[in-house]
Amino acid sequence: MCALVYLGSVGKVSHSIINAIHVTSAYRNFGIGKWILSYIEARAKLLHLSQVKLRTFYTNPARRLYLRHGFQDVLVDKNWAFMEKKL
Repeated sequence: MCALVYLGSVGKVSHSIINAIHVTSAYRNFGIGKWILSYIEARAKLLHLSQVKLRTFYTNPARRLYLRHGFQDVLVDKNWAFMEKKL
């Protein structure tokens, strides 16, 4: 299992960016991805950040998890889905 996240602000931008989340197949469907997203959201709120952003492959099955967790598509092309969740 791996999660790389940048939580912070750059200049006047106040958002967190999920760089990569990977849960190995043996640990999927145990709620780990949901826990990771909840943890990231809680940390972002503690830092008074206004949103969480991520990019994923459009065909990534985890995209359904992001949508269920409140992320919305901002931009979608044939390969990528750029998503964000306002806090």
